[in-house]
Amino acid sequence: GINAFIPGSQVTTHYVKDLSQYVGQTLECKIINVDDRKKRLVLSSRKIQEQEQQVKIDEAWENINVDETIKGTVQRLTDFGAFVDLGGVDGLIHISDISWKRIKHPSDVLNVGDELEVIVLRANKERNRISLGLKQLTKKPFDEFVENNKEGDVVKGEVVNLLDFGAFVRLQEGVEGLVHVSQISYDHVEKPSDELEVGQELDVKILEINPENKRIALSIKGTQPEPQKPEKKAEPKKAPKKKVSYSEPVYEESDFNNSLGDLLDAKLSESDLLDSED
Repeated sequence: GINAFIPGSQVTTHYVKDLSQYVGQTLECKIINVDDRKKRLVLSSRKIQEQEQQVKIDEAWENINVDETIKGTVQRLTDFGAFVDLGGVDGLIHISDISWKRIKHPSDVLNVGDELEVIVLRANKERNRISLGLKQLTKKPFDEFVENNKEGDVVKGEVVNLLDFGAFVRLQEGVEGLVHVSQISYDHVEKPSDELEVGQELDVKILEINPENKRIALSIKGTQPEPQKPEKKAEPKKAPKKKVSYSEPVYEESDFNNSLGDLLDAKLSESDLLDSED
């Protein structure tokens, strides 16, 4: 027989710390070097495995088409996403493409070994990179919200952010709406943080749904009856002042002539009396 040697790096396609597990196994190998001096062959099982993998990769790429769906199995999870085996090649679902809702880690939604259907977002065969999407196969949260709710409905939500002008509330479908500071209470509110806190669960009324801008206006005070304003006491009505009218006396023309005639007669009589005394 001829002695042959397989370097540790040529046993398989990945690093193996303990090679004792291969003792007694039969491996298909390729001759990569001949040592005439030592009359020994240098073999590689890795080369054979890589050739087999390349055949699988080429076959897998035939089924990879952008914007088409494909089935795969979750192989491993990282902080930035999930790697999915597509039958010979791995694709990556970035954490932002796993769910429409915000998640802290892919493990919040996925587990190793999960079989799922994904959509191919981008593919580069030369670089052997495939970007996959999972959330794209489900309804967008805003569209789902519009289907389930209408203006005037009262729904449950959770305060997720507080700003000077209002509070953002996350609703059941995962969408967020704004409660303007003027819609928090019937009483004057200086800052939303004076009345609310992040994480608080509450009921809100849908004031407006704007599909074009994907905005939702909410109200907290709208879920409560409006307080009645105290009635103002009616002031007693003052009696209207009487108008005093002044009218000049009206003299008839005959009265005027008679009075003037009487005065002249009196003067003439007085003159005649004085002449007789002289």
